[in-house]
Amino acid sequence: MRIERRNPLVCLMVVHFFSIANLNLWAREAPHIQMQNGVGQLIVDGRPFLILGGELGNSSAGRAAEADAIVPKVARLHGNTILMPVAEQIEAKEGNFDFSILDHWIEVARQNNVHLVLLWVGSWKNGFSSYAPAW
Repeated sequence: MRIERRNPLVCLMVVHFFSIANLNLWAREAPHIQMQNGVGQLIVDGRPFLILGGELGNSSAGRAAEADAIVPKVARLHGNTILMPVAEQIEAKEGNFDFSILDHWIEVARQNNVHLVLLWVGSWKNGFSSYAPAW
C-alpha cells in the first residue's frame, strides 16, 4: 500500500485504521493485561498468552524476502511472537509511504500463526541517530 503525504495527521489515522481493520479487532477483544492476586497476565483473544518469541536485528525486516525465511523458522521452533523494528523501509523517500514490506510480513506471520510486535523507530535506534533517512 502506498500513501502520498498530504497531511501527517490524516496519514497516521489511515495507518491506524488499516492496522485495526487488518487485525480484525472490530470483532475481537484487544490484547490487555489482566490482574489477578496482584499478578499481571497478558490476555490475547480472550485467553492467557505466553510470548515465546524473538527479536529481529535492526535491518532484518528491511526486505520482504526475509519474512519468507525467518517467520517459518520461528514457527518451526514453536515461537509465537516476533519483535520487529520498522523504520526506514516505510518512508525511504520523503513524503512517500510504502507499507508493502510490512504488509508482506503481516501476511507471512498470519500464514504461520505468529504474532508481530512492531517496534516503530524514528530517527533514533539503539541510541544512535544513524538510522535517520537520507532525505
